[in-house]
Amino acid sequence: MDANDLARAAVGRDRQRQQVLANILRILDRADASTDRTQVAIELAVVQIRKLITGLPDGLLRERAWRALKPQVLPVLERMSLAVGRDLVLEAALMTPEQARWAAGYLQAGMAGDAPGAAALRRATTGENNPFAPRTVEAFPGQAFTAADLGRVGSSPELLGAMQARVPPEVLQQVQGMRVMGGTLQQWFGSSVVLQDGATGRFVRGQGLGGQASDAMGVPRFAQFSFKSIDRHVRAGFLAGNTTEEIAQNLIADEIRGQMRLGQSAVALKSNARAIARTGLAHLSEQVHQQQWAAMDAAAPGTIRQWRWDASNDSRTCPSCSALDRRTVSERSELPGIPYHVQCRCQCLPLTATALELERTEGQGRSTGVVLTNEKPPPQGPKEPRAAYLDRLHREGWAQSKRAGPSGERYHWRRVEWQGGGSTADFLGQVANGRGLGVDPVTRALTLQEYFGTGPAGAKRAAVFTRLVQGGSDPQQALQDLMRGRGNQRRFVPAADLAKQWPEWAEAIEAVGPVRSVRQQRQIDRGKPMGKPRRGY
Repeated sequence: MDANDLARAAVGRDRQRQQVLANILRILDRADASTDRTQVAIELAVVQIRKLITGLPDGLLRERAWRALKPQVLPVLERMSLAVGRDLVLEAALMTPEQARWAAGYLQAGMAGDAPGAAALRRATTGENNPFAPRTVEAFPGQAFTAADLGRVGSSPELLGAMQARVPPEVLQQVQGMRVMGGTLQQWFGSSVVLQDGATGRFVRGQGLGGQASDAMGVPRFAQFSFKSIDRHVRAGFLAGNTTEEIAQNLIADEIRGQMRLGQSAVALKSNARAIARTGLAHLSEQVHQQQWAAMDAAAPGTIRQWRWDASNDSRTCPSCSALDRRTVSERSELPGIPYHVQCRCQCLPLTATALELERTEGQGRSTGVVLTNEKPPPQGPKEPRAAYLDRLHREGWAQSKRAGPSGERYHWRRVEWQGGGSTADFLGQVANGRGLGVDPVTRALTLQEYFGTGPAGAKRAAVFTRLVQGGSDPQQALQDLMRGRGNQRRFVPAADLAKQWPEWAEAIEAVGPVRSVRQQRQIDRGKPMGKPRRGY
């Protein structure tokens, strides 16, 4: 490769890294959007169940009466499960061609310094051997629907089922291969969650495809999990001596002007739905990527030389995935399947000869990571449309998904670039040293605290990691020192054991508290309360 080819390859490599992180955020956003749309179905279910709970008698017969309600509660949860599942199927159908286009673009970017190879890949991308080749900008020409259409349909299982007729058969077949913790869509949401051969979207208790019993496979797993969650909170209320009304408030705390505030049990239902959606879409995207890359490699043999595990470089990367980050092998089968665990965001990426040659001659160049901050750019004036604002944030590296901080503040993920090897340990080492990221000390501290477990425990582990790295330890070794266990069971060292493992720092570790944002510190300085801490902090 001459200098011009290397320059083009370097540009392609940087584009690949940006594409990887952007795609991870896109998958999360799709999963979260599906879950948010089905909140109506969850609310309808918990309203019906709350009415059943409020009818329970007081006294010793209350627990027996609750057990007798199970046959009435399960059909409600099955209908909710079907709505959640069918919405997820349609979201997955929208995502499938999008992920195929992404996989094709990623591999083409890896051939930026090899003009003949790139031309062969372009032919492979549009060839007949690739059923998921990009077609047009629209997802399904002639049968297109969008996420906005799903929002208008609402959470009706019947309307969502009827909408599946607009999905091309090859895409629907790919969606049916989606797995969550080893379970199929039918096992999670019911045998009629995916409709075929002209079946209607009508929900009838006990009937599914072709009139067969929908519970031939048993009660859907999501309905089972939902019932167990509600049952656990109800029985806890019995043991605590709560009134029936107090137990019912675990489902819906209150209703103000038509807006429901979900109780603890209902929030758990939505959290479970979100975890299932994120895990399922991660599995689907991996299947689409591998099928796309296999077709392209078959059309242009020798394109893919090696495979590399890529864990998201941010504070949410778990210890299990951190141990695999940047591992490079010759065959895809030598690495674990994706998702590696529930809500896993890792990807297994192909390496071309161009990419390997560039690494050999120039090193790994600039890498991409994500930091946690509580500030983001405001809209450009009051008239900037929300869609344009979110699109601009996405281009600038800001994640649309947000999380509530320990005092109710809103925190945001922002993509940053840095010079280094690209592994999670290297990125955390850069954060700890505070070099080359262009972020303030509070953002660095929040990022490390979030990665190492949040709250006081995360802050203490982050302090130990920072001392190790700043003392000259290799970031990868420092990260390993803070872990226990093997495989996907790796966990951080408990906070209580840190002082035993590093007795010379015992006093300093004990004095470490959770990191506060700039706004929180200002509130404390002014004598104002920070608000009720979020659970887990």
